[in-house]
Amino acid sequence: MKIIIYSILIILFNGCSSDEVNISDNNPVAGSWRMTEMNDKKKFESDYAEESGKIKNRWLISFFKDKTFTLFSEQGVMKSGKWYFNEENGSGGFSATDLKDIFIVHTDTASDEKMITLVNSKALTKKVFSKFGEPTKDSRKEPYSISNNEWRIKPAYKENDEQLKNRLAGYFQHVIYVLEASEESGLNVVSLEFSMGIIKIYNSAIGIISYNKVPEYWISSFYDETDARKAYDMYEKYQAEAVQMSLIYSLIYTNYTNNFCTGLLPKINVVQLYFASYC
Repeated sequence: MKIIIYSILIILFNGCSSDEVNISDNNPVAGSWRMTEMNDKKKFESDYAEESGKIKNRWLISFFKDKTFTLFSEQGVMKSGKWYFNEENGSGGFSATDLKDIFIVHTDTASDEKMITLVNSKALTKKVFSKFGEPTKDSRKEPYSISNNEWRIKPAYKENDEQLKNRLAGYFQHVIYVLEASEESGLNVVSLEFSMGIIKIYNSAIGIISYNKVPEYWISSFYDETDARKAYDMYEKYQAEAVQMSLIYSLIYTNYTNNFCTGLLPKINVVQLYFASYC
């Protein structure tokens, strides 16, 4: 079903694609890394759920070949800057950022899996990360790069309809790249853990999350909740209009996916329609 969802997303967007930028460097740090454990629960009370014994606000850090990085949390915190790495001792750090940790690349003795550990010597804290995703072949399609996450940056002023559409389009584009990166890596499961918003993915269609369940950090990426609600209503409106075209687009789906779309729900991927005007 992942292939169906991905295909639905890119049918109309394919016309906007340009030549890929290939990456050949095999840097051991490059890629995305997901936090799997931390050493001091008390220092991370806001990130740790005592009742379940599980981390409730994981971090995702991505290292890119241009030496930039991004760090996201499930609650929407975003940091970015430059990183450096010493291959001789397997350690590195960050510059031009308020992230003071150093990181160490190592291999887990039990699983033989490559890991990254972030250490903060002042706070005496440690976070361990495992590989979450490989670098994309086209660096411009990195889902967690700075340029593909500008929609997360809260504006300093209220936005007009066109600006809200552009912010919404940036979010849609990010989700497309998450799905594309998953497909490129051959993963069977698509994770939107660090990309939660208003899009809801079903087995064979894309819908909209109820407004009362929209993550707070998605709403806070807008100037105020009024703007967030307006953007939400735009997506909801396109959803309603798209249903009227379901028969036409079902035929396109069937042709595009070579009859893999048997049993598609009568709900149209509104992201296609939205991006059609941008191509």
